[in-house]
Amino acid sequence: MNIRKILFIISVGIMLTGCTQFDYVGQKLAPLKPEQPVAFYNSKDEVPPDTYRVLGRAVITAPDGTNTEEVKAELLEKAREYGADAIEVVLFKRVKTGEVTIPVKEQYEGTVGSWAVTSNRPDGTPIYTDTFVDTVPLETHALIQYEIRAKVLFLADKKKLKKSIEKYKKNRKSYLHGTSRFAQ
Repeated sequence: MNIRKILFIISVGIMLTGCTQFDYVGQKLAPLKPEQPVAFYNSKDEVPPDTYRVLGRAVITAPDGTNTEEVKAELLEKAREYGADAIEVVLFKRVKTGEVTIPVKEQYEGTVGSWAVTSNRPDGTPIYTDTFVDTVPLETHALIQYEIRAKVLFLADKKKLKKSIEKYKKNRKSYLHGTSRFAQ
């Protein structure tokens, strides 16, 4: 494989990973180690009862061409970063975001001269003008654009979360009463 193909593949990979948007609202615990598993539940019905507590809510949006497995991998990585033990999917779907009209051929070479795109009509179809200043719409097709949207809940083990809250309360109490090394 030549160097141009390798650079192209790398640049496309960077563009696709850089285009996902991730928003999170919630608590953050100590990050999980890479070998620690994060459970992935596709619905609320799959989550074992009385095991987890909601840590936060996350939304991820990925552009057209992104694989759902890539989105899932990104969510698992973020969950590990925020200390979540599991993910519960609330919404995971492919959404139509728009439509682009593109010509079948950019240039038309015919017996009457060259045709070129000069502007677009209000509906988005291109207007072609020939050398005699006649305008004619040429063959076009619509390209539908999609994106993947996922809304999930990051879940933490109830026992782990309880220990974290107790530790926070203990540290807060020592700070407020002047027994902490930071309270001076």
